[in-house]
Amino acid sequence: EDIGQTLIHLSSELKQCVEEVRIVSARQLDRLEQERAALMLESVDTAVDAEQVSLHSVDESLSKKCANCNREASAECSLCRRTPYCS
Repeated sequence: EDIGQTLIHLSSELKQCVEEVRIVSARQLDRLEQERAALMLESVDTAVDAEQVSLHSVDESLSKKCANCNREASAECSLCRRTPYCS
């Protein structure tokens, strides 16, 4: 009878340990998912920032100078669409 009680007690402890492992595992999985989401968000933010920087440089290159007088150009050659002019 004493051995039976010991086995019951040990099985109860084993069940409790298994449950604790499940809880710890679930917490670790949640933490990893949160870290992954944070890294993805950071990656997206970095990509957006890089895109904005490249768009900024495109905008800056659009403010061209007149081919004749070097003032800010407001038009371009209607034939070649490459040569900027101020009027």
